[in-house]
Amino acid sequence: MWLFVQLSKENRYRRWVPSICCAIIIFAVSIIPLQNRGHTTMGIGFILRMDIILHAVGYTVLAWTIVCARKVGLTDYGEILLILIFVTVFGAGIEGIQAIIPTRQSSITDMIANAVGATTIFIPSVFDCVRQRYQ
Repeated sequence: MWLFVQLSKENRYRRWVPSICCAIIIFAVSIIPLQNRGHTTMGIGFILRMDIILHAVGYTVLAWTIVCARKVGLTDYGEILLILIFVTVFGAGIEGIQAIIPTRQSSITDMIANAVGATTIFIPSVFDCVRQRYQ
């Protein structure tokens, strides 16, 4: 708690508080022992794994909070790519940690969902490029 109070007092670090909180929440939720090995399904005419959607949403939020903290513009493709790689590696690391927790399991589909969530930071750049090209 002391760290967050100190970070929020200093202006240059204040913008990183949402990113740090999001990463801590994702980490904490990912290592909590669960029944069913963490795979929640919902039958709506077909089997939908709800955890895949939660992975994508969680890593979308993490990627966007980092983009906002870094103040990345639409054309900063190098920065966006670094954020994408960082968030994807963070997700893969958490999946690796889950492999050693007895009631959790590591999953390639979860890693893919993490990466898909992280790639949403490219969507505004794509729309901006298309808009500029056809104006």
